[in-house]
Amino acid sequence: MGEDGIRNFMVGDIDDEGYFKAYLSQEQYQQLQSRKAWFEILIPDTNASVEGLRVVRMETVFAIDLLATDKTKAGVAKIPKPRREPDSLVGKPLLEFNGIKVGYSSEQAKDRMMLVCFWDMEQRPSRRCILELNKQAEELKQKGIAVITVQASEIDEDALNDWLEKNDISFPVGMIQSDEEKVRFAWGVRALPWLILADSKHVVRVEGFTMPELGAKIEEILR
Repeated sequence: MGEDGIRNFMVGDIDDEGYFKAYLSQEQYQQLQSRKAWFEILIPDTNASVEGLRVVRMETVFAIDLLATDKTKAGVAKIPKPRREPDSLVGKPLLEFNGIKVGYSSEQAKDRMMLVCFWDMEQRPSRRCILELNKQAEELKQKGIAVITVQASEIDEDALNDWLEKNDISFPVGMIQSDEEKVRFAWGVRALPWLILADSKHVVRVEGFTMPELGAKIEEILR
């Protein structure tokens, strides 16, 4: 696509060495030489919901001098790999804590609602979330809600325990043990902190909400 917003679509295959061909007319080639241009790369993705394609926009200008009729003289253009968003857990059974070190299981919360919070001690919003949850710990317990939190990134365990002890955190705090990205993806975590609320049958009812919304979310489920 050029600066004037005119779209030109081309389809090409990547060869075994990672090169692809761009079929340009002489006029198109001259236009690219005379002004800056950026491209949208359409990558087939069977998980995409729009026309079977995922759009990736390059962050930098694709320089015309990267193109060459002789591929051994062509430049390198790095195209970022599209990241698939994790699936939502809403309406699904709460996962077991596989890959997470935590002294708690869903069986211990039988017939109780469960609130799971993924957080990162090194991020201020996460610390605020945990401290606010701690203030409400007794109230949540009275409502029959079990709270479990998970440190979602690698961190020194002694430093984590020191912070928890200093702030008198009263609910179970676990930590992802390995392959953090895989575990977070499985739990549908898109940002930190990430709250997940399940009903008494441990079916996820809502996720990704904020602490100020917690009370209303609980009341909706209780009703």
